[in-house]
Amino acid sequence: MVGDKLNGIIIRNGLALSGSWTKRVKHWNQSFNKNGVDTKIICANPSKPIGFINGKDGIHYLNSLWLPSIIGYFLSPIVILFKLIKEKPDFVLLANGGFLEFYTIPLYCKIKGIPLLVDMVDTIGRKYKKNKTIIDYIIIYNKVLFDKIILRSAFEVFCISSELLNKYKALYPNKRVSMSIPSTVDIDEFEINSKLGLSVLKDDSYDIFNEKDFVKIFYAGTITRLNGIDFLLKALSNIIKTENYTVKIIFAIIDGNVDSLNKLLSSYNLREYSVIVPAVEQRYLPILLTKADILFIPEQGDETANAGFPGKTSEYLLSETPIITTMFSDLDVYLTNKVNSMITKRGDFSAYQDNLKQLISNKEFRKKLGKEGALLAKENFSSKDSFKPYMESVDLYYSS
Repeated sequence: MVGDKLNGIIIRNGLALSGSWTKRVKHWNQSFNKNGVDTKIICANPSKPIGFINGKDGIHYLNSLWLPSIIGYFLSPIVILFKLIKEKPDFVLLANGGFLEFYTIPLYCKIKGIPLLVDMVDTIGRKYKKNKTIIDYIIIYNKVLFDKIILRSAFEVFCISSELLNKYKALYPNKRVSMSIPSTVDIDEFEINSKLGLSVLKDDSYDIFNEKDFVKIFYAGTITRLNGIDFLLKALSNIIKTENYTVKIIFAIIDGNVDSLNKLLSSYNLREYSVIVPAVEQRYLPILLTKADILFIPEQGDETANAGFPGKTSEYLLSETPIITTMFSDLDVYLTNKVNSMITKRGDFSAYQDNLKQLISNKEFRKKLGKEGALLAKENFSSKDSFKPYMESVDLYYSS
C-alpha cells in the first residue's frame, strides 16, 4: 500500500461551518489533498445547513435539511456506514464524538482491515457539572463508551494535550497514543484576509477597531466558563484604579451568557471600558485580530482547563498581536513569557497583572512580542503540515 494512491474519510459530526475546530478539520482535508491523498469530510449530524452545497470545503453532509437533530443523531451510525461502504476508503480519521453516533465505524474498519485513527480534543466536561440531569448522565456515559469501545478499536489515538496523552496512555498502555498538531492556521489565507478592510463586515460596531485613542484588548470565543475572563478583568480593574491608561476590552462572543458577562463587568466597574461586538465568520477573524493591541486567551473551566487546547492560538500568534494568558493546556510548551507572549503560572495573579500592565503601557514591547509570536506560528502551526502525524500512522499500518 505504501507508495500507492490512498483515499481516506474524515468523520466529524457537529460540524458547524465556522469555528476553530471546524477550521482544523478542514485543514486536515486540504493538507491531505495537497500531498496526494484523496480525502473528504463527512458529517451525518447536524443536518445540512441551508444553502450549503455538498463538497464545498471538502465537506459532505449526509442528512437533509428537514431531518430533526435527535433523529439525525441516532441515524448517524447507519448513514455513515453506508457512506463508508460506498466510498471504500483506505483509512478513516475520526474527530472525537460519542459512542452512539459512531459505533459502526470500528466494525467497518475491522472487517475491511483498514486503520481507524481517532483524534481527541477534550475531556468529558459534564463530569464536573453540578446538579447533573438525566441527560447529563446519558451524555457522560456515551462519552465513556466512546473511550472504552471505539478507542480500543483504533490503530492510533491522537491527542492535542499532554493531559489527554497521559490519560489515554494509561487507559491503553499497549496502544499507539501520540500528539497531534493542536492548532492550525492557513498562513497564506490568513495574510490575505487580514488585509481586508472592516467594511467587508458591513457593521459599524466594528469601527472601534480603527480607533487609536485607546489600547484595544480583544477576545473572540465562548464565554460558557468565565473563570479565565474573571482573572483578566480583576487585573484590569486594579490597573485602571491606579494608572491613567485609556483601555477598551472588546468581546466577540460565539457562545455563552452575555448577561453573566455583563454582571461580571459591572462587579469590577468595567462596563464603560467594555464593548461587545457580534462574532464574525472564521475567515474574517484575522481582520479583527490584526487591528487589536492585545489578545487574551482565558482558561476555560478549572478541572477541564488542561485537557483541550485553545483552538485560535495559531491565528492569535500569526496576527502579530501579543497574547496574554496563563500556563494551561500545554500553552507553555509553545509560549515563552516576555519572548513571544506574556504567560504566567495559573493563579499567579500578581505576575499576570504585571504582564498586563507592561503590555498596556509599552507599545514597542507589544510589537516585539507580536513579531516573535508570528514566527512561532509559522514554525509550529502551519496547516500545510497538519496531515503528517496521521499520514505517518497510515503508512506504518500498511508497512507493518
